[in-house]
Amino acid sequence: MVQDALDDSKRHTEEILERVRQTRESTPRKDEGLEIHYSPEDDFLTATQGKPRPSVSLRAGAIYLLVDPDSGEVNALEVPFFLEAWREGKLKGAFWDIAYRLVEAGHYSIYIPPKQEQERAGRAFQDLIPA
Repeated sequence: MVQDALDDSKRHTEEILERVRQTRESTPRKDEGLEIHYSPEDDFLTATQGKPRPSVSLRAGAIYLLVDPDSGEVNALEVPFFLEAWREGKLKGAFWDIAYRLVEAGHYSIYIPPKQEQERAGRAFQDLIPA
């Protein structure tokens, strides 16, 4: 019974990640910049900086950091139950406030170009990493 629940949970997580991958693939991929994707069906948010690259996932509170295993750079964030986590106060800071406002306004796929925001996006990513 417990194993069935665990299997169902794992299957559901894999389905969510597949939907996120499909959303990313249907959006023209940029080489740099910040991409934010939100799945309203699953309440799942991802934020990716630059090209996708191999990474390992590390949990930091309500956030999963995707880290390049060679350089240690954070290249993406994943937030399951994004709206729930934001409303419960688990996500604090300007980045999360902006992401929340965009999602609430129905903007589920956002791209911030590098020429305009690359340095700010990089600083924002670093500010999100728990000490």
